[in-house]
Amino acid sequence: MGVYSAPLQPLIFAGLVSTDNMRMKTSSFEVSGGRVVAYNLYGEEAHFPVVFFHGMGGSRNSIAIDEGWLRQKQWSVVSFDRPGVGCSGALPSYTLEQVAADAAALIAHLGHKQCAAYGWSAGGAFAMAFAVGFPEMVDFLALAGTAVPAGDGKHRWWPADRMQWLAFTSCRLPLLARLCFRLAARRYSRNPESALERVVNRMSPSDRQLMQLPAVKALFRRASDDAWSRGGHGPFCDARAIGRRLSGCLDDVRMPVHLWSGEEDSVSPVGRAQKLSGHFSKATVHQVKAAGHLLYLQNIKQILEVSLW
Repeated sequence: MGVYSAPLQPLIFAGLVSTDNMRMKTSSFEVSGGRVVAYNLYGEEAHFPVVFFHGMGGSRNSIAIDEGWLRQKQWSVVSFDRPGVGCSGALPSYTLEQVAADAAALIAHLGHKQCAAYGWSAGGAFAMAFAVGFPEMVDFLALAGTAVPAGDGKHRWWPADRMQWLAFTSCRLPLLARLCFRLAARRYSRNPESALERVVNRMSPSDRQLMQLPAVKALFRRASDDAWSRGGHGPFCDARAIGRRLSGCLDDVRMPVHLWSGEEDSVSPVGRAQKLSGHFSKATVHQVKAAGHLLYLQNIKQILEVSLW
């Protein structure tokens, strides 16, 4: 395991969302049973795909990237809505493995056999499930500010932070948790601006500064609208999924794994990535100075450049 402590240069976000560089494609396809999965494709469909797994309370619209840069690298980024989020069809209660199967079906739908996985926050747990369940498909795994599931096929981890306790409660007291998520969705629908402002106020200084940019604020508003539009079904199912153990084992993952943590991240502290790295056979931890939980977006070019090859 290596540790990378050098700071990364923040990106000028306005350049990421320039209309000159963005030609994002939005589409959908059906998986078995006729359920629809909605996705965004950034870059050229023929280029090597990076599957992005969004965080809790987000959607496929939680990410943006310079598509001109992607074409130069001959990479693409594909993000998709989990069941019951945005434009994807709902499931009563999905698991980490079911979402991983959706990701595999999406890659096959795009005509690829290999890809990389990029998970942020709660999405990191789903990205891990994808790597565990489809090792022949996933060549690289990048995790930024990742959440951690309750355990895997060999280990169980006791809840150690707010996200894990939320997941634990959602599994043990689902009716109460479901009610809490519905109330949160109702509060959001009544005043989205106020709800987002409360979230921003709890962020690190570097994240709050990033959220002052109109393009970033608009991106998170759209993603939040997607997530909370169905009574909080998606965020609730995310919490329940993370509260269950992976069916496979992390130490069976053989592809390179890069774990990224911002030193100002209060949601997913640096120590979590260091501890989690011990469960992988080939892992590198990157500690990023002057970065918070939103480093997945602010430093996306550097993260992909370092994590892929």
